[in-house]
Amino acid sequence: MMLVDFKYKDKQGGRPLYAWLFLILFLPVWLTGCDSWKNSGLPEEADGYRPVYQTEQESREVSFVEHRPMSVPGKILLYDKWLLVTDKGKGIHLYDNSNPGNPQPLGYLVVPGCTELHFRNPILYANNYTDLIAIDVTDPTQPRITSRIGNAFPVSQDQTAYPPRIDDKKTYFECVDPNRGVVVGWERANIKNPKCYR
Repeated sequence: MMLVDFKYKDKQGGRPLYAWLFLILFLPVWLTGCDSWKNSGLPEEADGYRPVYQTEQESREVSFVEHRPMSVPGKILLYDKWLLVTDKGKGIHLYDNSNPGNPQPLGYLVVPGCTELHFRNPILYANNYTDLIAIDVTDPTQPRITSRIGNAFPVSQDQTAYPPRIDDKKTYFECVDPNRGVVVGWERANIKNPKCYR
């Protein structure tokens, strides 16, 4: 029986034989493993969310429109004859509550990113994403922003900072591109090569 001397060196007196055997046997496995590791955990395609953008100016505008159905009701505020209900991340529903048994819709204030409100007639305080704004609603059909405090609320208050979660799974979404504007919402979409998730 022939025995192999693993301490045998090549003709140039370089690496021992076992070093060459190691490279020959394990290098292909190592390279394949690196490639798998590099792409691990990120699917080529996933059900997720895509950001909806607006210009900065559009995201800071407040306007009055006709009454609309509630999407995601939030906080409720009763003040004098007013009844106000936030529609999370979108605006505020205004009602005439002179007859509490039958509130009458007056209209809808579009306040992008709104989740909080406080009212001291005639000033309505609300958040416009992370900004705190004061709105003069002496004439609700002609709302006027009288002051703004930037970044008064934490980013976590901003309902559009991240998309909602899909069940209890990892939620993939298209990464935000600041060059395209301000994110004002998220739409469900099929995302190719997603790089962001929560």
